[in-house]
Amino acid sequence: MKLFFSALVALLSPFAVHANPTLPKLKIHWACQLFFDEAPQVDCNTFKNKFFAAAKNAITETQNLTDADIQIQITFQELPQHIHRFYLRLTPSARFHSDTLLLPAEDIPALIEPQVAMTRLEKRLLAGIAAFASLDQATVGQAGDIRISTTPLTETRPDESGTENPDQRVYFEAGANGNASTQGDFKNTFFTAAMSLDYFGPGNKFRVQVSPTYSYVKSTGLYATGVYTGEVQLPQVTVKGIYSIAERWSFAVVTLQGSANGTNIRNFSEYSTGIEYVVVPFKKDQPHQFMFRTGPSLSRIMLESENDRGNIREQIIGGFVQLAYVNQIIKKKLVLNSSAKASINPGLSNYNSYNANVVVSYNLTKSILLNGSSSFTYQKQSLTYPSVIDFTNPAQVSFIAGSGPAGLNYSYSFGVKFTIGAGNKKTSDQRWNN
Repeated sequence: MKLFFSALVALLSPFAVHANPTLPKLKIHWACQLFFDEAPQVDCNTFKNKFFAAAKNAITETQNLTDADIQIQITFQELPQHIHRFYLRLTPSARFHSDTLLLPAEDIPALIEPQVAMTRLEKRLLAGIAAFASLDQATVGQAGDIRISTTPLTETRPDESGTENPDQRVYFEAGANGNASTQGDFKNTFFTAAMSLDYFGPGNKFRVQVSPTYSYVKSTGLYATGVYTGEVQLPQVTVKGIYSIAERWSFAVVTLQGSANGTNIRNFSEYSTGIEYVVVPFKKDQPHQFMFRTGPSLSRIMLESENDRGNIREQIIGGFVQLAYVNQIIKKKLVLNSSAKASINPGLSNYNSYNANVVVSYNLTKSILLNGSSSFTYQKQSLTYPSVIDFTNPAQVSFIAGSGPAGLNYSYSFGVKFTIGAGNKKTSDQRWNN
């Protein structure tokens, strides 16, 4: 949004001064493809020569894309009613810490003189360059002369709030959430404390996340044999490694290790890998993102007592399919995360699990995050529930709390998190986040 307003100011500004020749020139890489069915209105070479000649005191051309400060791409579409639509795309180098800017399309009647058409395109381009390069003014005079005032390039560009270092690569959050509920003769208390540490690689090409959590569940239920209370402690840690293959594709390796003291689970581990396709590239600062993920998985479970399959140890090779949606309802303030996931176990279809969850987060301040979540899980049969519960054994009473029989389960929670570091990167980068 800041780029848009900077470009708008440059377009509308009535003032123009000549550039200071002592300041460093911007190196521009030029890529132009214009093919007309009718008589050419704008020729790429003519337009390029005019543009660089008129602005030679502020910019210079480079043929080496890796050496360029900004790449200019110009494409074209012929519309009905003899309208030529020009698309102008500006891609900055890493020093600007910004994404590609696609300027508003310029619709020019085919009958307008080429000189006038090029002047309009020059004006649009200079406004876009101004947004990236801190050009105070960039306008085109009545005679088609380009007049620019520049300031020195900097190696960093602050984000919209002006408070976060764009080179910040680490994000840390710590918080807690919980709930208490009563359903008929059953009472449940749930509490979770969690931390998460993210490291963003150069250019956000890769990301590593480590997330330890501790959960406590206390359940009281009235059964035919009496009232029983179970307590479960669930420490676990999740590690994710995420790498972008292309603009919309990423690859991840995820591992989860933990135990569930007070349930029929002695310890468990899960390993999965997969690919993710993002409809809106994660680097684009858009309010909506829609993701599709799929891949294989491996689950290992060590039980305290036999399950209904007669096993103490389970090892399942399966796979998953997941859809996720993110909506920044209020940009960088109120965010909705939702996902639906199916975990498939070939040959053991009764043990497939299906999960859907929704998380709403609100940034109360830059460092305080409020959140609420709800989750639905369905599994026809459970791999972890004991085949027989011995109600005379106090140790087995907790099975009721932590690893109840299969079916449809619903949970919700509310909590608060405290954050430090690259919050803007975390908000915009939703790869493999839920």
